[in-house]
Amino acid sequence: MAQIIILIIVAIILAFNGMYYPLIGVGVLFAVSVLIVFIVDLFTPADKKPPKKKRFKKIPYEGTRSLENNFDGVISNPSWEQVEKYINKIFEDKEEYVILSLPQSEYGMKYIQAAIVDNVISVQVGLYTESGNRLVEKRFAKSSLMPLFTKYYKYGYVDLIEEFYTIQRIS
Repeated sequence: MAQIIILIIVAIILAFNGMYYPLIGVGVLFAVSVLIVFIVDLFTPADKKPPKKKRFKKIPYEGTRSLENNFDGVISNPSWEQVEKYINKIFEDKEEYVILSLPQSEYGMKYIQAAIVDNVISVQVGLYTESGNRLVEKRFAKSSLMPLFTKYYKYGYVDLIEEFYTIQRIS
């Protein structure tokens, strides 16, 4: 991309100076640059190319869910009210955590879990991809927790996952 911008700038400068013959050379350089980029992309193996991100679509998640915490155990296919209750428990007891799992998330987000660590809410997401599995984490304010879990409960998606940092690769 930078090559293209530089070539365009050179072409404009040459055109303003009345030098039209060098413009032919710049045009040829531009065409060759585009051709090289196309050929390199064509022959780059698919596993070496960066994965395409799945864009979020508001398609409701209709599969099974499970909800878990350390004192009450596991609930299969919980209602949203049960999820809210479990989330609110982490604010009442600092030893509490909550895990919401979706076995078939379209976005590769297997589960989301939250707990209070050092008086800050730590949210972790288990990501499962073809290139490997990993656990990512980010700290949140209390007000951000419910909307995060709501979207995951409804759609199987966590916003701004690229802002989370990897804390563990899962084999």
